[in-house]
Amino acid sequence: MPIADSDIFAEIDANKPFRQIRGGQVGLECAGAKDISVASLDDAGGFDGTAQPAGRRFGKTVDPLDASKKVLMFAPSVGDSLGGAGAKRCEVSWWITQPGVVKPYIDIWHAFGLLMPDGGYDFQAVISQFHQLTPQTVNPWAAIQAEKNGLVLFVRHNTTVPPTRATNQTRSFESPGIPTKAWTVIVTKLRIDPNEGGRGYFQAWRDGVQFADYVGPTGYATIDRYPTWQKLGFYPWDHANWSTPATARVLFKAPVFVRDPTGAKYTEASLRAYVLSR
Repeated sequence: MPIADSDIFAEIDANKPFRQIRGGQVGLECAGAKDISVASLDDAGGFDGTAQPAGRRFGKTVDPLDASKKVLMFAPSVGDSLGGAGAKRCEVSWWITQPGVVKPYIDIWHAFGLLMPDGGYDFQAVISQFHQLTPQTVNPWAAIQAEKNGLVLFVRHNTTVPPTRATNQTRSFESPGIPTKAWTVIVTKLRIDPNEGGRGYFQAWRDGVQFADYVGPTGYATIDRYPTWQKLGFYPWDHANWSTPATARVLFKAPVFVRDPTGAKYTEASLRAYVLSR
């Protein structure tokens, strides 16, 4: 089943101008700076860092496997400032008040292509994460993390009000191997529902192979008060152990969010085909 345009509620297609990002305003945190409007960036430029090695930290680049297409590039450096971003991160996020905010109690697909040419890290870094706007330090409630030899998905829930780290319930799912030479497509399907006995779930596939199939509460019990939003890019939270590579390039192809009105309208193959066509 091809993806209906009306079901897409957020998307960044590097083959289109930044100002045509779907899902509302997208903010950039990168190289010590934060709250940069991605729509305001020059399509041929992007955002440059000032730390050594100097150069492009975020922007568009030619798809290394298809010169006719462009993809998103995140390239934080070990020398970048912690600054306002609070870490040596380079991430984009749909701002809280925008249509791209991920709604609870509905079936949602999220997919993106991933290529990490500098992989084989001596540190850990988050590449995709779901946050909930909450004053408590308990985020993210779900994340995909790159490690030396593979990817790990974490899914959390918390029925305590207010949530605390001590009461977080965490499950992890591993997918071996870092995609350094070819695109890998990550597809997730989820329903945010933090209630025991509710309809929450989180499923994940990599290149058509399912590596996570969790059914149960997802997110925090305060979801009706504090919405969820998603961040993607490269967040080396373990930067104290970062020595190589000096600059870590991470490429994303067509990150997209899709509502599934029936819960069964689309399949993993539908999302994977959509991403690979971009």
